[in-house]
Formats: sequence, structure tokens, C-alpha cells
Amino acid sequence: MTVKRTLPAAVLTAVVAAMTLLGTSSAGADTPPSSRAEGNAMTEVTRSEVLARARDWVARAVPYSHVRHTDGYRQDCSGFVAMAWRLRDNPSTRTLPARATRIGKDELRAGDVLLWVNPDPTGFGHVRVFDRWADPDRSAYWVYEETPVQAVHREYRWADTAAEYLPYRGNTVVDDPVPGASLSGDARADLVHVRPDGTLLGRLNDNGFTTSPDVPLDSGLPDPARLRFADLSGDGRLDLVHIGEDGTLRVRYNGNGLTTRPWTEEVVVGTRFHDPDRVYFADLSGDGRAELIVLHRDGTLRARSGADRPWIVIGTGFDDPSRVHFADLSGDGRAELVHHEATGDLRARYNGNGLVAAPWTGELVIGNEPDPTRVKFGDLNGDGRADLVLVRADGTLVARYNHKGFTSQPWAGETVVGRGFPDPVRVILT
Repeated sequence: MTVKRTLPAAVLTAVVAAMTLLGTSSAGADTPPSSRAEGNAMTEVTRSEVLARARDWVARAVPYSHVRHTDGYRQDCSGFVAMAWRLRDNPSTRTLPARATRIGKDELRAGDVLLWVNPDPTGFGHVRVFDRWADPDRSAYWVYEETPVQAVHREYRWADTAAEYLPYRGNTVVDDPVPGASLSGDARADLVHVRPDGTLLGRLNDNGFTTSPDVPLDSGLPDPARLRFADLSGDGRLDLVHIGEDGTLRVRYNGNGLTTRPWTEEVVVGTRFHDPDRVYFADLSGDGRAELIVLHRDGTLRARSGADRPWIVIGTGFDDPSRVHFADLSGDGRAELVHHEATGDLRARYNGNGLVAAPWTGELVIGNEPDPTRVKFGDLNGDGRADLVLVRADGTLVARYNHKGFTSQPWAGETVVGRGFPDPVRVILT
């Protein structure tokens, strides 16, 4: 799995150069912490920085050693992880779990680790930095590790290592901030109410939608099933896509944010899309521009990034278009697939590979709701992770904020963010 951003080369070079000036020392593999290891024991580090730091040791072919240090970190496997995680000290494989949280296979993401603790208290264990899955079936994966003879980037089969190597997530490893798109352009999801007379009213997200005034965005568009909001230009502002009765996709580009009639031009971007319920837009690639996704009647999901690009099969076996959602749950800039099953379970599939065939690398249940029409997703607080919004029968909008990313039940409590919306079909979270 890859992440959207990496540490800028100039910044990484400066960091490495600064650390290199610190020199080396000799100590045992489980010696007290080196005072020269940079940072603070509780310093947060993004996933992209973890990988960038790991790649740097691989690029420099830092040799394996229990006693030597580079950049203030011991040149063995746990020292390598301490370096990648920017820990202040050099823990051993036996003490590393105190700095991390045990996770499951389906939760593995870039920057997590796979740890083997030797059952012999006098022996050495081993630990590897997880990079990405090598295939959609998650039967193999890539890691960075410090191992004799030197730091390497290497592939392993899950079946060969699963019994001994357990997944852990560093307590100070955080997701990369990925600005999302919204009508206003501030990355916090706004709300659009489609009135029966065809008027589109937008409400700015001002810590919810209870105090903001309605802004007339457009008129003559009474059917919410034919409306989509997606950032097609990559400027951070959502554009309006109308699916015409003749199957034509017309985009009205948003040049002015959440203002009265913010559209600056209208362009035809597709034809022959006669069933609006089967048309979706979501950023699968993580490049800031939404891809077009179509659910065919045979249950196949296909996506493409432009009219001149090929269609890519991203999934199969989806019969009901109302039960298919796309939302960036992990906060890495790439939308996950959420299937609302007949049992009410919201089953999410993690997008670990971007816009490729079957990009999903793990799945888990993130909640249970009986009515798919009342389930909405959108990033309400601008942290890059999609939150869950439920449209209650009394017209109340209840938000469950996503505080944990792509994990089972990532929601933290419930917050009322709006009132007066009894018809869920006419509520669009943008």
C-alpha cells in the first residue's frame, strides 16, 4: 500500500543531513536510549514520513549492526523502526510493543510494523516496517527492514510469516493530512437541499448546518437522483454534474465556492448514461480529481479517469446501486468502497492501491444501519476522513465523527448537525 504524499525531497535531505552530523556510537542491542536520537518520544510522525525515512536507509544501504549507530539510531531492526517512527530512544523488539497498539491484518497500513518477539528471553526478535500489499488478495506484502547485510525493501508471503509476525501500529504514527473538496473549498462537507420545485439550496458547514443561511445555487433541477457533486477540476471546490434524461453528463464548474449560482461554465463530459442511479463520482486515485464510476446491470463496477482513458473493473457482485457508497474513510485521499448489505451492515473495503483493477486490500464492518437512503458520508471537520451522517425520520441530521480512520466502528458518539430535513433523498452531503 502507498500513501498519497511523501516528505518533500529537499526537506528529507535537510533532515538526513542534520542527523548525519550527529555521528555514530557503539552500544549493545538493548542498551539505554541514545541521547542523540532526534525528536521526542511522543513526537508524531506521518505515514509518508515513516516510509520516506525507511527508504532513505535503504537508499544509503545502511549496514546491519547491533552495536553501531547511524543518525543516532542503532543499525538493527528495532533501531530501524525507532528511526522511521522518530522515537527518541532505541527500544528493543521486546520493549517496542509498549510504543504501539496491536491491530489486525485488515487494518495494516503503510508505516505500521510486523513484529516477532522471540520466545527465548535471551534471544533477538525481529521487526519490519509495512509498506503495502503486493496483490489484491493480500497474500503477499512489501516491507522495509534492517537485516543482515543491510537495510532492504523486500517482499514476503503472508502465509510464511503470519504465525510469528504480528501487526502493530505506532502510537505516534498519524495519517497524512489530505485536504478534501467541498462546495466552499474549505475541505469541510457542506449540505445541499434539493427542493421539490427544483431549487438547490446550499448551506455552509459552520460546525454543522443549524445556523448557516440557505444560498440559492441553482434552479430547475427537481430530481436529486440526477445530481452529483464532484471535484472534476482538482481545485478543491465541488462541481455540479447533471445526468440528463438523454443520458448526457453535463458539468457546471464551480468557480466561486458556496455562493449564489457559483458556476462559471457548462461542459458535456459524457453521453449514454441513461440510468442515473448507477452513476457515481469519487477520487479513487488520490490525485484530487474525481473519477467516473458506473455500476453495470451485471453487478460490475467500472471506473475511469477521463474520456480518453480505459475503463477499469474495480469490483463485481453489486446488484443494488442504492447500497453502494464511496468515501475516504482512511484519510489518505483515496475513496474506499462501502457496501450497505441486506443485514444493515456497512462493509467497507480499503482502497490500498488507487485506480487499478480491484484496488481493495482489506474489508471490515464499520457500522449497521437499516435504511440505506438515510446513510450519508462526508468529511464534516476537514480532517480528511469521511464521517457518517444519518438522516433521522424526524428530519434531524446526526453525525458520527470518524476519529480512527479505516477501522471497525471508527465513530465517536453522535452529534446533531442539522434539523428540518425529513426526506433523506433530497439531502446531499457535499
